[in-house]
Amino acid sequence: MNILDKLVEDKRKIIYNRIYKIPTSFPYKEKDYFFNTLAKNRFNIIAEVKPSSPVKGTLLSLSISEILRIYDMAEEISAISILTAESFSASLVNLQLARKITKKPLLQKDFILIPEQIYEGRLLGADAILLIARILMEEELESLYRLIIKLDMEPIIEIYDERDLEKVLKLNPRIVMINNRDLSSFKVDIKNTIRLLSYIPKDILVISASGIKDKEDIKILYEHGVRAVLVGESIVTSENPKEKIKELFEGCGLKSVE
Repeated sequence: MNILDKLVEDKRKIIYNRIYKIPTSFPYKEKDYFFNTLAKNRFNIIAEVKPSSPVKGTLLSLSISEILRIYDMAEEISAISILTAESFSASLVNLQLARKITKKPLLQKDFILIPEQIYEGRLLGADAILLIARILMEEELESLYRLIIKLDMEPIIEIYDERDLEKVLKLNPRIVMINNRDLSSFKVDIKNTIRLLSYIPKDILVISASGIKDKEDIKILYEHGVRAVLVGESIVTSENPKEKIKELFEGCGLKSVE
């Protein structure tokens, strides 16, 4: 059993030991908020609240609220990714807290396997929800994808290779996230984004995620046409997250965020 299989198995146990209540109503949400924010003519950094890693252990030394306030105030940050998976020392409380602190678009990242998780994310303030292509059958992926749209959120489908991409393109997504980390082994290579870009239609907004350490990585991705990145570990482990965010943005070479 590889790392991803173990993480998904652990999540299934948590899910099936819970009792979910499907809400009958939800708070108002601006339709297409996440997509419209990233579709602006700018370079987008999605900053992640990542408390720990299943491989590296504790990463974040600040409190969740402290890092959220830094992200909220940083003009270089377009949106915020909130891990809610227990295997990353996270929970839905983090999503709830983020919604109270910031008005920026929120992406919920977890191992989403059943519709009830999506209803829960919507209720707690998610504007977008991640679906991992590799862990879902095609029918499951499509069903969850359609539900996210129905609830006025943006489905962000994560891929790692061509097989994932083939599954995803059938849904005509507006956004695809390329994970540079092989979740089976946790090995990282940002060249994975560059390799897959040529297979993705130009009208799909691509987010590159994982392994982005510094402005040189950003520069490489930007020069290959990437206009959105998701960065967590290199920010939360930095001695000065505010300066790290500025340094990362410098990699795109733009003088201002707009």
